[in-house]
Amino acid sequence: MSHNRPFALAGTRKQTDQLQASMTQIPTSEEWQAIDSGVLIRSPIYTVASSLEDTTLNTRPNEPILGYVAIHMTKDFAAVRQYETIIASIVILLIGLSVGGFLAQRMARAVTLPIIHLAHAVNRIKEGKLNTRVDGQSTGELNTLISGVNDMAKSLYEAREEMQQAIEQATSDLSQTLETLEVQNVELDMARKQALEASRVKSEFLANMSHEIRTPMNGVIGFTNLLLRSDMDDKQREFLFTIHKSANNLLSIIDDILDFSKIEAGKMELDESSLDIRECVDDVLNLIAPLAQEKQLEVAALVYSDVPDTILGDQVRLKQILTNLVNNAVKFTEKGSVIVRVMIEDSDDQKINLKFTISDTGIGMSQEQQDVLFQAFSQADTTTTRRFGGTGLGLVISKKLVEKMGGDIGLDSTLNEGSDFWFNIRVNRDYELLLDQDQPINFLEDKRVFFYEPLESTRLSIKHMLDRWNMRSRSASEMGDFIRQVEHAAKTNKTIHYLLFDCSHYNEHQEQIKHLLDLAHNQLDCAAIATIASPDSQKTKQLIKSGANECISRPIAHRQLKHTLLELMDDEQRAKLSAMNAMDPNSPFEELSILAVDDNDANLKLISVFLEDFHVNVVTAVNGLDAVEKASIKHFDLIFMDIQMPEMDGIEATRKIRKSKLNQRTPIIALTAHAMLGEKEKLLSEGMNDYLTKPINLDQIEETLFKWTHSKQQPPTLLTKSNELNTETAKPEYSNDEQNIDWPLSIKMAGGKEELAKDMVNMFIEHIPESKQDIEQSYQSKDIEKLVASVHKFHGATCYVGVPQLKQLAKDYETELKKNKLSDDAKKIHQQLIAEMEAVANNSQV
Repeated sequence: MSHNRPFALAGTRKQTDQLQASMTQIPTSEEWQAIDSGVLIRSPIYTVASSLEDTTLNTRPNEPILGYVAIHMTKDFAAVRQYETIIASIVILLIGLSVGGFLAQRMARAVTLPIIHLAHAVNRIKEGKLNTRVDGQSTGELNTLISGVNDMAKSLYEAREEMQQAIEQATSDLSQTLETLEVQNVELDMARKQALEASRVKSEFLANMSHEIRTPMNGVIGFTNLLLRSDMDDKQREFLFTIHKSANNLLSIIDDILDFSKIEAGKMELDESSLDIRECVDDVLNLIAPLAQEKQLEVAALVYSDVPDTILGDQVRLKQILTNLVNNAVKFTEKGSVIVRVMIEDSDDQKINLKFTISDTGIGMSQEQQDVLFQAFSQADTTTTRRFGGTGLGLVISKKLVEKMGGDIGLDSTLNEGSDFWFNIRVNRDYELLLDQDQPINFLEDKRVFFYEPLESTRLSIKHMLDRWNMRSRSASEMGDFIRQVEHAAKTNKTIHYLLFDCSHYNEHQEQIKHLLDLAHNQLDCAAIATIASPDSQKTKQLIKSGANECISRPIAHRQLKHTLLELMDDEQRAKLSAMNAMDPNSPFEELSILAVDDNDANLKLISVFLEDFHVNVVTAVNGLDAVEKASIKHFDLIFMDIQMPEMDGIEATRKIRKSKLNQRTPIIALTAHAMLGEKEKLLSEGMNDYLTKPINLDQIEETLFKWTHSKQQPPTLLTKSNELNTETAKPEYSNDEQNIDWPLSIKMAGGKEELAKDMVNMFIEHIPESKQDIEQSYQSKDIEKLVASVHKFHGATCYVGVPQLKQLAKDYETELKKNKLSDDAKKIHQQLIAEMEAVANNSQV
């Protein structure tokens, strides 16, 4: 149609064709169309202008359309402009770089060449050519630098010449005094030998004097104890208590002097036996507790979970170190706390480096006081000596003992804030006990405990113990919070097995404590354990009467708390524990028959009570003659023999007993006040096997029983047969089969020591028949509890030798038994375990 033609246009012919709409129809509304080169927009032109509202609603007045506008929006021209701009920028950049490079090259020649000359000159000076100078001319700072280098080289050259002259003069002077120094060295060496001899004589004198004083002191203390048991008035009893206390203090001082002299004389010997770290720390804290409780101090032990139960070491000396340090901490602390921490610093398969830290909030020390602290017969200052007393030997003895144990001792202290004494010792792992000891089922595992303890360190100590037994615990530091936790547990019917809460302030919290006891017994049906600050029989009776099942005092000991929790288990768990105890004897010494000889009734009764605690058969004799008569008609496993007795002394009695065949080889232990090493040798030469120094204690009795009645006599092993065949080869040759014994792994687990690995493997093989028999019998009788205990014990033994396949089978068997009892999988694993045990026993050869 003629009316649809371009009226005005801009662009190429092709664009005009794209802009023109259909020849037969003019667009009646706004429209747009996307094409390859951009977007086409067409809009009609009306005779009457439309309002904004009509435009928005797309409504047009009923008027004729004059025509339309078409717009082609494209980016082709913008792209062209962009390319032009980029090309121009590149050209400008190249020009700038060219000009800059030219100028930089000109400037570099003026700067770098003098610097290169300077560098070469400095290198020559460094090589010792101090007469080097920098030639050339420059301007500005470079010229100043060149002058400075030349001046420096000149100064160094002159200084070297002067030093050379001084060295020559000093060498001449030294050669003139060398002969004088040699003469003085000879004199000093002679003086040193005289001083050492004087020190040795002094130490022997102290040791002898301490021994001579100790003997009558034992008599004073013994007769004082006897007098205290007799009838007397209050004034006389007060005098006797003063004598007893003073005598014990004097005996403690004598012991310190004796130990110091023994160390100085080189006669201190350390024992190496199995000891329980936690029990050792608890014993020390219980010993010091009365003094701490008088001052209302918090005393607690934090033994970290990775510390093993037992180690090999000298228990007596370790307790002596701890007692010295803890006693000092309590002595110099008026308020606050004394905390003992035990942790592992580092370890390997053979040794452990244990660190002990004793922290207090006492008076602290200045740096000057710390510098003289570990010197003999010295304390922080003279006022401290007068106020707190003491010989000043405790820390010196502790330092010597720690060093003898292969460790270090030190402290960190701030004046008026407190002190942290620490020491570390290297000890051996107790592998033999780990192999031999039973590993009972943990009856406390997963038991729920709610406990309240206001003292932070004690609360953390209890938390460590409960976590070690895999118990589920929740703690509170405020009585109100604890009561709300317990009430919520009662309302929601949660299972709680124990409530453990502090009752030190019973009068202040009497109603709350009675409410807790009511919740424990009437709603939660759990055991209630009360803790108090110090032993108080009246308060204990009051708490038991109010409903507490048990009452224990701080510091909370590891064994004490565990024993209490086990005693308060429910009937079902108690029955299981009784069944486990029935499997093992109550005491390893029940079958022993022991003769105790002492002319002092009190001493004889004391040692008899100690021995009866171990359920042994005790026979007593009041003198040597009585002992010889009883030893001639009955065989004894062990004899405790006093030395000084009427009618016949202990040495003569020992000689006569040794002549009789009935007790010719029976171990005889001397009970004596003699403490020096020379006295021990004298007693041993007279036929004694060992000796104990009075006064003796329960730990010494137990250690002696273990040492002389349960020392294992190893049966002939495969290793012995091999040595008989070939004495040149002691290295075991176990099967290389990975399913049997992995010898390289065994050596690794023994810390690289072949002899130790050999002993460990042989001991393990010797235990296999017994373990196999226990497991088979329990399996055939379908006694699940006994079977789990037997497998658990055997699994513990496999952890310390290279039997990876056997260890995994034992672990899988124990896990399956605990989860599903005697399931089909458990029966299958049982057969595999028995077969592997037989393979290990049969395929290992030496």
